[in-house]
Amino acid sequence: MVIDNMLGNHLPLIVRFLARATVHSESPSEAQRSAIPPCASPHSSRSACGMKAIILLLVLVASASAFKTQLLNKNRTPKESFQTYVAKYGSACDECQLLVKRFEEAAKDPAKMATLKGLLSLLCHETSYEEECKVIVSRLDLIIERLLPYLKDPLTICRKFHMCGNSRLEQFRKIAMLYAQKYVSQEDFENDLVCEECQFAANELRSLIDQKQTQDDIRHFLSNNICAHLGRYRGSCDIVVEQFLPEFFQELHHVLENQKEFCADLGLCKHALPSTFPLKAADKKMAGSRRLQNVFSGLRQLKSKTGSVLMSCFECKVAIDALLLDLQEPGSIKKIAADIKGGICPNLPTAFLLGCNDFIDLYIPTVVMMTLKQFNAGDICKMLHTCDADSFAQSISLSKKQEENLHCEACNDITVYLKREVENVEAREELVYGIQSAFCAKMPMFVQPVCDTFLARYANVALVKVDRFLQDDNVCTTKLNLC
Repeated sequence: MVIDNMLGNHLPLIVRFLARATVHSESPSEAQRSAIPPCASPHSSRSACGMKAIILLLVLVASASAFKTQLLNKNRTPKESFQTYVAKYGSACDECQLLVKRFEEAAKDPAKMATLKGLLSLLCHETSYEEECKVIVSRLDLIIERLLPYLKDPLTICRKFHMCGNSRLEQFRKIAMLYAQKYVSQEDFENDLVCEECQFAANELRSLIDQKQTQDDIRHFLSNNICAHLGRYRGSCDIVVEQFLPEFFQELHHVLENQKEFCADLGLCKHALPSTFPLKAADKKMAGSRRLQNVFSGLRQLKSKTGSVLMSCFECKVAIDALLLDLQEPGSIKKIAADIKGGICPNLPTAFLLGCNDFIDLYIPTVVMMTLKQFNAGDICKMLHTCDADSFAQSISLSKKQEENLHCEACNDITVYLKREVENVEAREELVYGIQSAFCAKMPMFVQPVCDTFLARYANVALVKVDRFLQDDNVCTTKLNLC
């Protein structure tokens, strides 16, 4: 943007210079002729000289554009850009401190405190601990009064919450603030730095996603916090993570690689050309949604050979039972308690730290166990629409041997069914639109174009990989170890 402005300011001078270079001199002397550039000579062709002038102008424009692109690729923002951003919006740290100060001021205002207590009392009615909630709300002014001494230093509080000096947070906040500005001010973004700033932030995000450490952290999180709790399905879950996560990162990199298009999808840059894609995609998304619903409906209707148990119900019951059983193990409960303690206690004032640790060590394991006891596979599977009452009752009555046999039977039937659904190219295309519609429609409006762009590529890659994975007729034995 800065380069464009510089070029715009000097463009009239460049054009004037080039125009003079193409004008014939009137009867120049011999000495003058020798000093005149070739294009200014009266013997030169006007068309040739004009063409050279145009070429020179285009070279200057292209050079400026290339230099700007190089700045974007190297993530070098102009100084004016960051200064303008800070002047307009401040930093995340500034905003955090402002919120702390406002909270402190509101806490000292009896009228505002009374309003807050009234609103929270109404919310207590929506909880299952209404009386206890109302007791806490009635003492809210005393609780906040104890907190006020710790609000005297907003900077320390914001640092505790990692809101200060966090460059990654600042990049995401910058996009959010620029996006908000668009709808508050309705300014013309061609004359602003919003588009350029968005591209710099997108480049920073791409660099973060491309880091091997980031990818390893995500892979380990999925394996340790999801797959590890799925009992006999842990191996299958780990295989899925290893098989599909690399393509996920690759497609995310592709979406962020074209920062201009990414920011245009967010509405922070203008699209180069209007697209008719949304008009064409509307009908395909409707067809895709129907196909996706039919696939899930068909999965839910698969029955065992005896016809008494729905495969979806059986698999859901086994997976949920394994998950709940694993979470109720003493080691898992301790880990959950440690996560809660690590997420809450360090963020409290130092005077409350020891009390918080003691309270969680003493009570949280019991609270977690009591909470887990409130869940059971039957209710969860019915909520997920994978079971009806009769099928779940039949699943409970199965012997251990029958369960082992049914695991293998269910795996084989499901793989055959999915293979038939995804091996057709036209069917896969419709499923991609169905997946787009199912996921992206539930996201905020401004994120939906980015979601559509990402899933248009990744969903297709994933379905092709599923098709290849299922081509092995012995997949349940050799890869999933369920037979």
